[in-house]
Amino acid sequence: MVRHDSVASREPLAEEVTPPETAPPRRARFRPELVATLVIVASVIAFVAYRLGPSLVGARVFLGLDLFGNFPPWKQMLGTTATNFYVFDNLDFFVPAYNQIQERLFQGDLATWSPYAVGGTPLLSLPIFGVLSPARMPYLFLPDWLAPAWSKLVELVIAGGGAYLLLRRLRAGKPAALLAALCYPLTGFMLAWASWPQAAVAALIPALFWSVERFVQERRVATAVPIAVVVAWLLFGGFPAVAGLALYAAGAYFLVRLVASRPEWRHALRDVAVAGAAVATGVAASAVQLLPFVRTFLAEVDLSYREAGFERVEPLSYLASTVLPGSFAGNHLPVYRWPFNPIEVNAYLGSAVLVLAGLALLRRTEAPRAARTYLAALAALSVLLIWVQGPLLSWLGALPVFADNPIGRIRALMCFAVAILAALGFDALLRREPRKRLVEALVLIAGVAVLGVVAQTLVSRFGDALSAKREPDLWLAVGGAAVVAVAVLLAGRWRLVAAVVVPVVIAVQGLAASAYYWPTGEREHFYATSEVHTWLAEHTGTDRVATEGLTLWPNTTAPFGIRTVNGHAFTPKPMKELITAIDPRAFGAPTMPSLHAPAATSPGLDRLAARYWVTTQPADLREVFTADGVVVYERPDALSRIRWAPNEVTITDQQDRLAELTSGELPADTVVLSTGGEATDGQPAQVEVLEDGGDTIRVRVDAEGAGYLVVADNVQTDWVATVDGNPVDIVAADHAVGAVHVDGGEHEIELRYSPRGRTTGTWLSLTAVVLLIAAAIPPRFWRRRRQIPVNGR
Repeated sequence: MVRHDSVASREPLAEEVTPPETAPPRRARFRPELVATLVIVASVIAFVAYRLGPSLVGARVFLGLDLFGNFPPWKQMLGTTATNFYVFDNLDFFVPAYNQIQERLFQGDLATWSPYAVGGTPLLSLPIFGVLSPARMPYLFLPDWLAPAWSKLVELVIAGGGAYLLLRRLRAGKPAALLAALCYPLTGFMLAWASWPQAAVAALIPALFWSVERFVQERRVATAVPIAVVVAWLLFGGFPAVAGLALYAAGAYFLVRLVASRPEWRHALRDVAVAGAAVATGVAASAVQLLPFVRTFLAEVDLSYREAGFERVEPLSYLASTVLPGSFAGNHLPVYRWPFNPIEVNAYLGSAVLVLAGLALLRRTEAPRAARTYLAALAALSVLLIWVQGPLLSWLGALPVFADNPIGRIRALMCFAVAILAALGFDALLRREPRKRLVEALVLIAGVAVLGVVAQTLVSRFGDALSAKREPDLWLAVGGAAVVAVAVLLAGRWRLVAAVVVPVVIAVQGLAASAYYWPTGEREHFYATSEVHTWLAEHTGTDRVATEGLTLWPNTTAPFGIRTVNGHAFTPKPMKELITAIDPRAFGAPTMPSLHAPAATSPGLDRLAARYWVTTQPADLREVFTADGVVVYERPDALSRIRWAPNEVTITDQQDRLAELTSGELPADTVVLSTGGEATDGQPAQVEVLEDGGDTIRVRVDAEGAGYLVVADNVQTDWVATVDGNPVDIVAADHAVGAVHVDGGEHEIELRYSPRGRTTGTWLSLTAVVLLIAAAIPPRFWRRRRQIPVNGR
């Protein structure tokens, strides 16, 4: 208990001397903390304005649209050369899907299936496109040419906001928290995977660690709710590899922090149970997409090309991308070999960030020691797994997520850990004097010297194998590290200098690091319509076209309503087998079948309703249209995509069946069944297509006898059929497509996409949302409810 004595009751001692009144010390006009805050905020605004500003207002499009100029017919129309060839996923896979999802949403339809590429593929039913992740939601309501920039801005806010909250939880000051919000979005993984779901998922990593740290500190059920929410968003994000690695890392962090707090074992078990329940609830909340993903996608799609992904150790020289990002940025540089490319190998951190991260390890910080140690260990483990591995770490390759996924994806965690450490180092720089100034100075000088020698050696050794930016990269990396090191050494007396210099160097380095990876394009080039697109859209109807190579860039045709045999998609196994029988070289890229000239006349394409062959080369077919260097040939024997087959033949052996389908000897009115089916009468029928949208196909058939209605789409699994409202089976037809047996007479047949697990997943998600809402309501609300009198009593 503190005793408060009255001043008047005190008797002054004889030797007590009353000091003269002095004015209070004047506060510095420019405190380093305030200056650092202003400089960081200004740096963030300047970066966003320069890199995203034109795209945010619609003057540009935040996509590498100049890549269209690599492919006919745009090659002659646009005359552009790709700044970044490796952004093709965004243009031929993600944006066409977002276009369909938004367009059908505005029509009141949830687009769970796309009918356009390789016989049809799932859309909203699976988390592949990540549109239920907060960073991708702008694609639901903004114009598709404007959404990429705003989606990226939301992603930056999520990444930076999570980093800021985490640093504040780790007892760092506001300037350091803001620096974390600047550093993490400017690391390699976030920069390189600019418009992919990978970056949207990685943006949630700081929020995941913040939610864990908050729960460890407060340990209430309500504080576990953010864990569940972030877990759900991670799984909705569309990239399970990064989500799974993040959950492993956050789980280990939780255990480390829990043990470091030394709780009673009963309390520790309770905390583990609550945190585990939160994770399980987050998984359940995402079950509406997660269950169909597990039960359909993982079961039906051939992912064997991902095997041994854990063992793909990257060359140690690629570690230099942590400070030399521009040197490894270029189209088809000879230093790369699959699966390594400028996107995959980018591990950029920045030399200034590395200096600050080292400072966090040299100085005592306000952050809990266990947290700081864990982050350093996570960064070190990531480096070992990506560039070294060895027998001591090989056991990790047997764990789920680690197995059959490229281990390089763990660089998202490395970037996160180093960025947070750098912010802690900046906090220590602004708050504390070093205890061992000489040791710190020697370490910093030695570190900058080693960086200079290693970088110069790399640039000299590889020379032309690196990009033309290698020399500017070298100066920016070494010079930036030297400037920050000097600022650190002078911060004892001139902290204000460090407060200004450090954020500016980080922002400048990040600006240079993002140049190659954040291309933009002219709005007029956004899926520019050619004469070929217009002609095909008018003449193809609901049938398909087949293209030679990347002519017409298959799958970018979806926004024009053109179906293609080939395209960028995860192809179901039966369709992959049929396309391979048509063209054995088609799957040179595992997810992008590309047809070659000999396939132009293949009878197998007739079965897939390929009415036109589109190419830039001569073909032994009748030319029907030409424009912009592209020739369209008619394939006269192509069957209708939705057709009547009055005859059937059953071929149970797969090789014999595929040989028959591609032999040209099969009558057009005969369907090949994979297993025995019901009898047919060989009589014709009139077929009227009533509806042929994304998720539903309705057909009226007036048949003179029994036969099969064939739908040449991927409808063998996860589709259900009815005839006059009565459920019937969809049988495997022509190896890769589906058919429904129909008796003679007039009937209405409906096929509807209904993925396995969707109903159960929907109920699980709804239940999880209700539980989260209930858990988030403060206990005092329930207490007040119990205290409200009933009927005046």
